[in-house]
Amino acid sequence: MTNGLFLAFAEMLYGDEADADAAEQAFNSTDGTFLERITAAINALLRPHLRPESFIEVPENPEQMARANLDALVRPVADGFLRSQPTKDELLSQIRRIARRQASRPPWVPRTDSPGVGDGPDASGEFSRPVSLTLSGFPELGAVTIAAPAYYGDLMYAADSTHPAVLQMALLAIFGATDPSAAGRTIRGDGAALDALVLTGQRWWVPPELTLTPRAPAEDAGVAVEVLATIRHLGGMAVRDIDGPDATALAADVLLSTGSWKHSPRIMVDGWQPSDDSRVRSLARASFAGWASDTNEDFVVAVVSGGWDEDANAYPLRHRLHTSILWWMAPSPGAPKAAGTLHRIVLHCPGPDVCPRGGCDTRRRGEVHQAAAALL
Repeated sequence: MTNGLFLAFAEMLYGDEADADAAEQAFNSTDGTFLERITAAINALLRPHLRPESFIEVPENPEQMARANLDALVRPVADGFLRSQPTKDELLSQIRRIARRQASRPPWVPRTDSPGVGDGPDASGEFSRPVSLTLSGFPELGAVTIAAPAYYGDLMYAADSTHPAVLQMALLAIFGATDPSAAGRTIRGDGAALDALVLTGQRWWVPPELTLTPRAPAEDAGVAVEVLATIRHLGGMAVRDIDGPDATALAADVLLSTGSWKHSPRIMVDGWQPSDDSRVRSLARASFAGWASDTNEDFVVAVVSGGWDEDANAYPLRHRLHTSILWWMAPSPGAPKAAGTLHRIVLHCPGPDVCPRGGCDTRRRGEVHQAAAALL
């Protein structure tokens, strides 16, 4: 138990708003051993803090229901992770797990239809208020500030943590996807910052006397798109590019195994096409989700880009931003100290002239690119 959790329980048990009279009454009115009597007193102190649970009426023959109806019944009260396109067998498994969970609850556990429940002193969430934290464990991203989970100010993660959950929070913050209304907004990137990512000897279109100032992903969302698609290591973890004939199937499987998506604002970068000096508007959006397989429950970030050129109107191939999918996989049970693995597949590369690593292999990626655009 962390110090923060201890303090949270202590506040509920003997803080200023703890109902000592109720605890004393429960202790004195309970027959049995001291342990049974003190348990009754503790329960009396904790019950006002319980939040109502949503219960459903479990059908007698769920296997006879249509998959869509099962999904609608199960999803609001799903037990753990439920991917966006579950099979009927997965939904039936959820029904069984939900039924066991509901049967295990004592009758005094509040339900959503219980009046006046959840108005206890913890309803404000004061003990679990997030704390602003500037991360140092991912120097490749720059100085990223997140709203870190904490209990009474006791942070769950240190500033130098490279835990995958911290990486996910960092990327959500960089792309501005922490706000539920983010998808309706637009943020602008700097075209010159994209030029600065290209090695000095390769950016032939930039006058030699012009000095470009590099920007970190934490400072520019367009830079973040490019770094995420091309970086070799992140927070000490190697980023493994998935190539070969199985890459497309693996990426498609990840996309089809996700839960609900959280989207960033639209990212817009205006600039010039080095090859013909035409104006180009590059667009992208980052989307985040959890995903699960038989052995993993991890996270994925997909960045889908597009663009507009003044000479050819809207088309997807000549803009300056990559399209990529990055996902994290937990370490195998036999390697508990490992950090897990970051996998990546690049679906669109803007070309060797402007790609920070001189070009990416995007062969046989068309179907996945279309699937990603459709899903997101």
